[in-house]
Amino acid sequence: MKKIFKMLGMFLGVCLLFATHVLAWDYATGIGVSTLGITGTVEKKLTSKFVARGCYNYFKYNYKATESEVKYDIDLKLNSGLITLDWHPFGGAFKVAAGVLINGNNIKGKAQLVSTERYKIGNNYYTGAQLGSLKMDVDFNTFAPYLGLGWGFGYKKGLSLTFEAGVVYQGSPDVSLEVNSPLASTNPVLWNRLKQDIEVEKKDVEDALKKFKYYPVVMINLLYRL
Repeated sequence: MKKIFKMLGMFLGVCLLFATHVLAWDYATGIGVSTLGITGTVEKKLTSKFVARGCYNYFKYNYKATESEVKYDIDLKLNSGLITLDWHPFGGAFKVAAGVLINGNNIKGKAQLVSTERYKIGNNYYTGAQLGSLKMDVDFNTFAPYLGLGWGFGYKKGLSLTFEAGVVYQGSPDVSLEVNSPLASTNPVLWNRLKQDIEVEKKDVEDALKKFKYYPVVMINLLYRL
C-alpha cells in the first residue's frame, strides 16, 4: 500500500512539474477540503469537454466511540488518491466525473477496559481483567469506483472555485479484532468460548459499519489555472 501511494505521489508531482514548465496553459493545480480529507489536485485539460484529474487526500482524527457496550479510543486515518476523467457535456463548467479511489483509509480502535467491569463480547459477558486488551482494525477495498457531479475547471486563467458531490463504492468493511487475554494460559475452556464470541463481535462491528459501503464525497477546491 505504501508503494502505491509513493507512486501516486510521484505521478502527481511529475504532472505538477510538467504543468508548470511545459504545458502550463493546459493545466490547473489547487488545494481544497472534502469528506476524503485535505485535498491537493492536478488537472489536465484534454479536449474542450474532457479533463483528466488526480487528487491526493489526507486527514487524521481521534475520537471516542462505543460499539456493543465497549468503549474505544478511535484513530481515523483518511489517506487516498483519486484519479478521474471529468466530462463537460456542454463544454462549460458542469461536469460528470468517473474514476477510481486508491483507498488507504483505515480505522484503528483500542478498547478502554476496566478490570472489574463486565463487558458483553458476542453472546457472553467478560470482565476487563479476563479480556486483557482488545484492539480493532478496519480496512476497505483498496480500489473503489467513484462517480460524481460538479462544477469545475474554469476556462479562464487564474483562480476558480470548484464544487463536486459524488459517491465511492468501497465495499463492506474488513474488520479484525485482536484480544490478548490471560485466559489463553489460565482457562482454556473459557478462552475457546471467548474466541468464538470475538468472531460474533467481529460480525456485529462489520454490520454496524456496512453503512460506509457507499461513502459520500463532497469536495470544494480552489484551483489556479496556469
